[in-house]
Amino acid sequence: RAFTSGVTRVVLAVLLSGQSAMASSCRALLFLVFLVPAAGAPKCQQGCPKASNLSLLQTRHVSVKVGSTPDRPIIRSGDTILLRVARTGHRLTTEEDGSVHAKWDDASTWQHFVVEKAAGSGDVQSGDVVLLNAWTGRCITVGDYPQSGDLDRTAVHAKWSHRGEWEKLTIRKKGETGPIRAGDEIFLQAWTEAQIDADAPDSAGVVQARWDHQGEWQKLVIEVEAQTPAPTPAPTPAPTPA
Repeated sequence: RAFTSGVTRVVLAVLLSGQSAMASSCRALLFLVFLVPAAGAPKCQQGCPKASNLSLLQTRHVSVKVGSTPDRPIIRSGDTILLRVARTGHRLTTEEDGSVHAKWDDASTWQHFVVEKAAGSGDVQSGDVVLLNAWTGRCITVGDYPQSGDLDRTAVHAKWSHRGEWEKLTIRKKGETGPIRAGDEIFLQAWTEAQIDADAPDSAGVVQARWDHQGEWQKLVIEVEAQTPAPTPAPTPAPTPA
């Protein structure tokens, strides 16, 4: 039977297969099958059997990842991290006197913090309570007694060697659960219920904890220091025979 001239039949079959929830990804396998009319097939040469109804089968395999998790390291208790202000690119910095600010975009010792889970060890999860130990050996603290003697609940510093409630911070990814990874945008909530904000438009360079908002002023990017691979030693030359 002859096919109607210029008519191509297209059969589309979609096969979806998902990976485990731990990987948070799935693959979509699309098989596109095209039936090409006999008129488009090569003509049979002498000696070939008749194949007037011959159709060519063409397949295509397309692999698509949906919602896959980037290959970024999970932050673990004891890791050294940096905290970059998402809005400005400045990083939280601890000076020798214990003052904490976000005036610079440096990524050196003064910007390093060791993150420690307040309870347990292992991966840091969204919602965990952590302490941030500065390079001075003292933790980030929310709350201070300035010269007036009155409690300033918004002040952020690293002047004391305490490891109590004022040093505990709840780390969260907005609207997300699961482990904290390098490159995640996170929020740090103090014992006062306020979120730490840094380098805000109304107080450039200042790090403080004023409100319970989770907005652009409070958004921090957690980073890990790039590891430089050790150099490969040069091979020892073979001894020259005497």
